[in-house]
Amino acid sequence: MNTAQNINAIVTDIEGTTSSLSFVKDVLFPYARERIPAYVESHKAKLADILNEVRVIESNSKLTAEQIVPIFLRWMDEDKKITPLKTLQGLIWKAGYDAGELQ
Repeated sequence: MNTAQNINAIVTDIEGTTSSLSFVKDVLFPYARERIPAYVESHKAKLADILNEVRVIESNSKLTAEQIVPIFLRWMDEDKKITPLKTLQGLIWKAGYDAGELQ
């Protein structure tokens, strides 16, 4: 049996493994934080599932995308390891690497 066909995901821990802790703390996190408002605004349709996850976590189905942005920022301040935030950060970082803004 081909094992590769059964792999659904590969999880990596970048902090201190593939990147220095200071790069993550001093570059990646501020980069994402600065771009969260504009990224959410311009990608609402793409982020629908992520935004819905936040609504579920916050027990408020009426939250708008604009109301969710401060929640993401609060979670960052609280250093939450929460899936919607981590997914959003990853999307923003990917866009930054693709644009050559991150290396």
